[in-house]
Parts: sequence; structure tokens; C-alpha cells
Amino acid sequence: MESYELMKPVFTRIAVEEGGHYQFRDEKYWGGDMSVIPITYHKLVVPIKDAHVIVDYELGNHNMASFFCELSDFNPIPSFTISYRSPYRRLFNKKLNALKVNCEDTHFKNYLQQELIELELEHIARDSQFEPNIKLIHSDTSAELKTRYYLGFKYKHRVIQPLLRFYEAVIEWGR
Repeated sequence: MESYELMKPVFTRIAVEEGGHYQFRDEKYWGGDMSVIPITYHKLVVPIKDAHVIVDYELGNHNMASFFCELSDFNPIPSFTISYRSPYRRLFNKKLNALKVNCEDTHFKNYLQQELIELELEHIARDSQFEPNIKLIHSDTSAELKTRYYLGFKYKHRVIQPLLRFYEAVIEWGR
């Protein structure tokens, strides 16, 4: 089954389970050489606590996914970034995690690392080409939690709910 056919029932199920709203758009674009490029857009909005997480999957052209959540009226959550650690670096140090957490608050950093392990995001990153870039960035009045990753890996349907649980853990920290 093609990934675009697989994703629609996955998003529909998650929308029902999480009390969210799912939208699907299937489009075709004409290439310069008279070819057709089919692109599917999946958008899921999930309420978590007093926030909304927006999940976008674009399959067919860029094959990118993004998660976004604006956090306002929350206790200060430390800024952090999570990125994929090079497999070459891990080759020489087997104890290194696939996902690298950068955060000045060591207690929060440990919390994030534990959540990545418990939610199996670390395991998925080790066993596939799941290479997320997760950031929490502060502005004057709020914070934005953003995730982007390439969808060129086998288990792209298995990371949505663990990432939603990860967002929930970060939001819970700010309560």
C-alpha cells in the first residue's frame, strides 16, 4: 500500500482518538515535461490542554512533516532543541542516543531525554531514518514548539501519536 493511501486512515483514527479535526487534500500539479506530480496534504489539529497542536504532512513533492504549537499563558518552559545525531558519531560511541537534546536546564534536559525514550521516539530514530528537528523558541509573549522532519522513512505513520504525547509532556511541564 502506498504511503499516501496508508496515511488517510491513520490520520482519521488519530483524529477520532484524540478529539481532533482532520483535513485531507489531494492535488495534481503538471510538471514542465508534461508529467503529473500527485501531492497529498494531511492536516490534523489536536487539542492538548489549553493549546492546539497542528500536524501537517505533505507527501509527493517535498515529503515533509511539521508539528506546531503556540504556548501562551504557560509557566516558562526552558528553550531547547532536539536533533538527530550523526550515525558516524554513534558508530564510535555506542552509548550515544540517536536524538541529541540541547537545553541549558539540566533537569528539563533529562526529562526530555527520558520522554524520548519512553515514547519510543529514540527507538524509531535508531531503527529508521526518522531525523526530527524539534525546537522550543520563546518570543515576548509566548513560546512556539516546532518540529520538522523528512518523511522518507518506513514508519512515518508510527511517529504521529508519540510526537503528540511528547508535545503533551512539554505542555504539562509548563503547567
